[in-house]
Amino acid sequence: MQNLNQFEIVKQNELEQVQGGVGLLIVIGGSLLAAGGAGVAGYWLSRTFG
Repeated sequence: MQNLNQFEIVKQNELEQVQGGVGLLIVIGGSLLAAGGAGVAGYWLSRTFG
């Protein structure tokens, strides 16, 4: 029974780490998308009006 509890604790820690990693990826991906979108918009504006 003790081993089962230990295993559940390990599983929970791993889940939290995975969720943290996914959150980090979403933040990084969102930042890249925002930067890319701003770059494309700036390029398009300069092409159109420049």
